[in-house]
Amino acid sequence: MKGNFHARFLGGRGRVNRLRLPGSLNEKSQQGVQKIMIRIIMKTPRFALTLVFVFAVIASSGCATRATVKDEPRQSVRFASTEAAQTFYEAYLARYYPPGAGSFTVAIYAPLPYHHRKITTDNVFFNEAVRTTDKNSDGMISEDEASAYAATVHQRSASRK
Repeated sequence: MKGNFHARFLGGRGRVNRLRLPGSLNEKSQQGVQKIMIRIIMKTPRFALTLVFVFAVIASSGCATRATVKDEPRQSVRFASTEAAQTFYEAYLARYYPPGAGSFTVAIYAPLPYHHRKITTDNVFFNEAVRTTDKNSDGMISEDEASAYAATVHQRSASRK
């Protein structure tokens, strides 16, 4: 009792070993767990860690997007007859708004730091169609010109298939 008095007075058990309870770890077993964790971390392939790092950098990086809109006033056009107007507009709609144009595709794109889009308005397409159709540049589309334009549009759509 003489040698162990100070240990018992301070709450210790003296020279008696500590009680081993389930779930409690002593210093030696804690060091063993730390060594195992270090081995697990060190065995993780560097490629996987690099891949995770690169993904985190890409996900956190910003993307600069720029869009240029090309627009012009719609050109006024006259038609020689209602048949010429109908033929022209049907061909125009078939060329620039083909069936299934409203459908969409699902794609996964890699984020790039810069993206530039060029947006062309309907007026530009219409004016291009009028310039293509009006061969003699008199401002009036005849039935022959409308039929020739329709034939080229249908020929293009047939060659795409």
